[in-house]
Amino acid sequence: MAEPANPAASARPFWPVEPQLVEGEVTGWRASLEARAYVATLATLARLPRGFAEGFGAALAPLAKRLDRGHAASARELLHQALVEHAGREVPPAELERLVTVAYRHLFRVALDAERYDRRFGRAEDREGLRARCEVDLSPAAEAVIEALGAAPGSPVPGHWPAGLVPGRGCVLASAHCGDWEMAARISSAVGFRPLYIVSKPPANRPLSRIFQERREATGVRLLPRRGAMQFAKKVVEGGGALGMLLDQRARMRPVFAPFFGRRARCDRSAGVLLRRLDCPVVFVAAYRTGDLRWRFHARDVLLPADIAGQPPETVTALVNRHLEELILAEPEQYFWLHDRYRGAEAEA
Repeated sequence: MAEPANPAASARPFWPVEPQLVEGEVTGWRASLEARAYVATLATLARLPRGFAEGFGAALAPLAKRLDRGHAASARELLHQALVEHAGREVPPAELERLVTVAYRHLFRVALDAERYDRRFGRAEDREGLRARCEVDLSPAAEAVIEALGAAPGSPVPGHWPAGLVPGRGCVLASAHCGDWEMAARISSAVGFRPLYIVSKPPANRPLSRIFQERREATGVRLLPRRGAMQFAKKVVEGGGALGMLLDQRARMRPVFAPFFGRRARCDRSAGVLLRRLDCPVVFVAAYRTGDLRWRFHARDVLLPADIAGQPPETVTALVNRHLEELILAEPEQYFWLHDRYRGAEAEA
């Protein structure tokens, strides 16, 4: 992997945190067999013509919806809240039901596209090749954050930077399960948000989690375990790195409650606390699918340290949620609507 182009920045460790294992807990022959079956199935589908492979996913989605009734019901509830109650759109029940099915198909497509990309172009990091397949939409503030990542600590602050950016200090990349979240990490690194660490919750299957980590890290990013990520976050930011987080899942332990599409939801307390403590910019990113192995990378909204300094976790979380909502509503057919964000939130009011 290439070192930073900036000679002054290259004096710092390129990876501020040493490699970490991000693995599941389930082992044994059955776990190994399941992992091999998953890898073999995905590889087989990736070799097929695109239309046939996507047709397989389209046929599988209705079956998954029927079998996975609990998550399908959560998707209906969230879709209605987001599109009808919050956004005020006129969406017939049949269209909402179609979008539930599309959410299952989209999950399959995200996994398949990463495999297809690797088979066609290789898994090794290729910044220029990946950028050539993307439309990149960066705001001036996001571009300034990238400049700050590559700057030498203590160097002069350019006049066009927003207040609060510090040369050589890192950032947080915040997103949701919208667009192609697998490729979003690679694209983020390719456009300049690097070195990039992704906070990841591994699958329970340990052999499969190890395969996932090896493949993802071969693309130029590194993983940090979701449990214990807070102990590494400060080191990443102070070392000039970027920390990627998906912040749209339902919190189970010690949540904070904040509006999500206008309705009280269970949210991750640690994320709000972490963003406030890190004293760094937060950039909201997404990679939307625009064609066959082509994407539009969006990084426009930026929270500066002053925006969240001194705010309680509930306020920080509500602010983050508003930005995530915008990313989701930009492409509703490319969101994984199955997260159960509202269950238990009203009861704990």
